[in-house]
Amino acid sequence: MSESVNEQNVTLGFPQLKDSGEVELLRTGQNCRYLKIIGCKWNSSELKSCIGSQARIYIRPVQKSLSTKPINAVSMEEECKSECESCKKEFPMRDLRHHLLYCTNIASDKSVEIAPSTVTGELSINRNLMLTEDLPDLPETYISADDLQELSMGIILPSNHGTDIIQSIIEEELTTSDTDIAMIQPIAHSSNLSVNGIVVHCIENNIANPVEILKLCQQNLVKGRPLEITDINEPLSGDTNFIIVDRVNILQTSFEELSDKTTEELGKTLEVQFYTEAAEDYGGPRKEFFRIILRAIKEKYFDSGLRELLQDDYRMVGIVFALTILQNGKLPTFMNATVLEELWNSAYPSSCIKQLRIGLDTLGIFELLTRLPSLQFLFHATPVTLTLKRLMIILKAVFSENGSNRQTLEKDVYAIFVKYVREVASGRRGSVSLGHILQFATGTDEEPMLGFSIHPSIEFVEVQANSSFIPTANTCINCMKLPRPSLEVKLPADTELFSLYDYAFMNSFYGLI
Repeated sequence: MSESVNEQNVTLGFPQLKDSGEVELLRTGQNCRYLKIIGCKWNSSELKSCIGSQARIYIRPVQKSLSTKPINAVSMEEECKSECESCKKEFPMRDLRHHLLYCTNIASDKSVEIAPSTVTGELSINRNLMLTEDLPDLPETYISADDLQELSMGIILPSNHGTDIIQSIIEEELTTSDTDIAMIQPIAHSSNLSVNGIVVHCIENNIANPVEILKLCQQNLVKGRPLEITDINEPLSGDTNFIIVDRVNILQTSFEELSDKTTEELGKTLEVQFYTEAAEDYGGPRKEFFRIILRAIKEKYFDSGLRELLQDDYRMVGIVFALTILQNGKLPTFMNATVLEELWNSAYPSSCIKQLRIGLDTLGIFELLTRLPSLQFLFHATPVTLTLKRLMIILKAVFSENGSNRQTLEKDVYAIFVKYVREVASGRRGSVSLGHILQFATGTDEEPMLGFSIHPSIEFVEVQANSSFIPTANTCINCMKLPRPSLEVKLPADTELFSLYDYAFMNSFYGLI
């Protein structure tokens, strides 16, 4: 961390402190945020004995105020470099971790042990220069939980005068094995072994396809009841994360419900019930929930730029993103390139992005996205355009046996339905879109990244004398039920039937008849 100067006398490290007029070391009082100057000598041994090994030290410029805006990064030529102990080549220090992941000599070099890092999402190294059975391994890396929270969110401690003192304190704290210091742990999630196992598995097996990685994440990180029905004859059972929300006040009610959940509860299959709507969620209402809450999040938190006054809300936004990614919901593909660049790469993120990172990593998603960058495709993916042909392929009609009277009646109503879909595709049915039809049948207006567990279908039901030709659907098994005429009840005129279809497809309430 100490400042260094290259051959062209360009200051590296923390140049903003160079002309600050010296600095002073401070700490907070017990149970308060008031800063006071540390009274002991400012060397590592005195500081450690006086304030302890876990205390947080604040560095404050003495004579000048510094800008809080990040300075431009130095060029690669100006950066401090370090030699890889395996291949003996020099790399910029910021790239050394990434190089170790792919270094061809690393496997044969017994002086370097590579272990997963939960702070950077890359690699950490225990250097044991003499690995023998007679000598114990070096201790794992240790750091206080508070400092880890700041490090992981991109807060970097500046230093100038006295940097060697601060560096020595950090080095001592990082190598101590005192029992009162917490071992390094993930920021906000408790499934680190699963997250790390996914990363290791993908690296060892050269898995870069985001769909394959996403399937692996879903299998390992989602607990409790299976996400969706795969066999209509097999009932689902298991624990769920049950929430009840108001469709017309989706953000407030959802955030209130989810904020009370523990990490363990959030890791279970989400089960959603909407106010005043009668439906048991086996996948359909959950997909509908993700669709409408992402639309509301987009409008409130991203369409007009990041809203610093609502910065605390972005943690809940991150949790919703993590849930919809893991549980095969609609993907949050509406963030612009600037926001995404800050989310993945900024060392000085805004308060909104910090909270968004915390929320994402509640279930380990931010760690996965940074350690497996190909997974970031999920935030850029463009949904497949839904066309008339594609919709009719997705919604497969299931007819009765050939030659039967039932099949003849089913084909009659199906022909009218196809005619209606053509009207929708050409924009002649007002606000009704092809997405509305797919949403009515499956709960989502686009094909999920991992596809449907049960292929969507159209089944035909005989209309009764006292019933209507309004379609119904079971979104948990992706089945739309299209009423067909009978020998007693004839098909109404196309205009009347089309109006009934408009009414059905423009409503997404469960239990509506």
